Amino acid sequence: MYRTNQLTEALKSSNNALLLTKQFTVDKLLYIDVLLNLGIFHCHLDEITSALTHLLEAQQINLQNSTFYKSGEISMTMGVCYKKLGNWEEAKLHYEQSLLFFEQTNNKKLKAGSLLKLGILYKKIKKYDESLTYNEKSIEAYSLLSVEEGLINSKLELADLYIDIQNIEEAKRICDDFLHVNMNLDLKDHLNILIGRIDSCNGNLAQALNHFFLAHTIYQQKQAHKKMSELYIRIAKAYYHQKDFETASYYYRQGLLAQ
Repeated sequence: MYRTNQLTEALKSSNNALLLTKQFTVDKLLYIDVLLNLGIFHCHLDEITSALTHLLEAQQINLQNSTFYKSGEISMTMGVCYKKLGNWEEAKLHYEQSLLFFEQTNNKKLKAGSLLKLGILYKKIKKYDESLTYNEKSIEAYSLLSVEEGLINSKLELADLYIDIQNIEEAKRICDDFLHVNMNLDLKDHLNILIGRIDSCNGNLAQALNHFFLAHTIYQQKQAHKKMSELYIRIAKAYYHQKDFETASYYYRQGLLAQ
């Protein structure tokens, strides 16, 4: 249910699982699994307090039983929660902890994920050299594993970084490689926003708007309403630079309403 975006039903089932686990089992590892899943669901829904409550309980059970079950996944999800709260130091700490756990358990796929999340975090706080280092490590890790979705995601995040540091040509080269690649909606909307940003930097405002509206259509398909605000601001800026101030004003207002 979670993977098919039926989040309300997924949460309901997991809450039932939590109730049953508390009533009928002494299996601590199963209890941690249920708490971790609830933490992931609530984090995805931006219900951060609930997410952290479940994740901290899972962490505490591990501590009480001298186990490390799913510790990497717990730390990674806590990192995502703190990133959403804008607490960069706590997010970095938990991503680093997850990386350590995945290294110790030789979980190469999730290690690659932790590397990517650290790259994204460092980009967010404008530490671009560190961001580049972790991003390149994640690309290398996903390449060795032949995990296509992770590899595309890492390369798009690298293109995002190049735009931030004004290396537009390199960002365009990466995006051009994926123009005709079949990918999931999350990657497709990211690609369209990146191409729109590149077109904006190059003064191709009409083309930029085309790609921003393609991303907007995907957001509507996914019902990703919380991501709309930043996209509306990008659209507004493109219209503003075209000196279409009335339309720009409309999308600025839409951006404020979507926050």
